Order: sequence, then C-alpha cells, then structure tokens
Amino acid sequence: MKFHAIAVGIICVLIVILYLIIVPDEVAPYDPDEATGNRFVQIVDATWGMNCNPEITRLRKLGHRTTGEGKSQRPLDLVTLNNAIYPVTELCNNKIKCNILATNDTMQADPLSACYKQLVVGYRCFSVDRKWTKKTDQGTIMTIDCSPNVDQAKETKYN
Repeated sequence: MKFHAIAVGIICVLIVILYLIIVPDEVAPYDPDEATGNRFVQIVDATWGMNCNPEITRLRKLGHRTTGEGKSQRPLDLVTLNNAIYPVTELCNNKIKCNILATNDTMQADPLSACYKQLVVGYRCFSVDRKWTKKTDQGTIMTIDCSPNVDQAKETKYN
C-alpha cells in the first residue's frame, strides 16, 4: 500500500512539472472585436461615392475636368464598384465587430468634392451566410456587428 501511495505521489509531481513546462507563460488578452468561432466580418464589396455618378456625368458633358494642382487636368472619372474595398477590408475583415467612419480620408478617395457621398458595404458574418448590405452617409459611422446575438435582418436598413 505504501508503494502505491509513493507511485501516485511521483506521478502527480511529474504531471505538475509537465504542466508547468507545456502551458504558455501568458494568456493572450481578450479582444471583444476579434472573431469568435466561425462568426466574423467578411467584406464582400465596398463602394464610396457611387451616388455622385449622375453629377459627374453632368459635369463631364459640360466639359469640367479635375483640378490638378500643377498637374495636367484630366476628365472627371466615374466612380467604379469596389473603389473602397481595401480600406474597408483593412478595418473590418476577420473581426466580430467594426466601425467605419465614412469620410474621404478613411476611404482614401474623393470622387467629387462638391458631392455628398454615401458608403455602401456588402458583407457576410460567416462563409455560408447571405450577403448583407449597409449604406451610410458621409461623415457618419457605419457599424458592422457579427456578434451571435445580433439579428442582421434588423441591422441592415438597405437590402
């Protein structure tokens, strides 16, 4: 019986030593915006200022060109789809929640300074989710929240 108690004691000591060797020194801090499980923001498309295309077309017909500070002037360009995909994916992809400030600086573009722009973003909350679409006006903050308790159908005002 004494032998069994000694053997169990030695095994317990070995387990503690292995635990201390194998377990990491620090546990990573919890970030509530990081993806959890299979739910995370996946940006599908992001367009900034597409609503300005009618005004750009009108100005092009009148012969207006860009104001190129010291550069040669060129015709105004129409806004193309996904012109804001890179800044929006940098802000949001693989997070559970993100906030996007809809400004020229954030979107890294100003299609027409005289036009009040809109940001339209398509996203999914997991790989087999349908595409959800949100729209916001210049100067406002768009929040994309893929938390499990958020009903995307209620969150998206623009489908």
